Amino acid sequence: MKKVGIINYGVGNYKSVSKAIHLSGGEPYDISNIDDLKGIQAVILPGVGHYKAALSKMRETDLDKAIQDLYGSKIPVLGICLGLHLMGISSEEAT
Repeated sequence: MKKVGIINYGVGNYKSVSKAIHLSGGEPYDISNIDDLKGIQAVILPGVGHYKAALSKMRETDLDKAIQDLYGSKIPVLGICLGLHLMGISSEEAT
């Protein structure tokens, strides 16, 4: 069973993504800080909400840095909607 981490930054559709992973045979894990990434085989960054508010929440727990640390690793990362925006360096939504 694949260990799939879901970035939980306090906003977004975390519960829906967790349920989908479970129903598809995966094992969802809550990622609330950088240390939670140990042993994770894939990461999903869900998203519902406003870019600026979500990024602020991620910065409170250094989850923004955790995502950057995954760049270049062999761990696949999927950003859903706002989650994909959060993987970038900026967003038109924040202007």
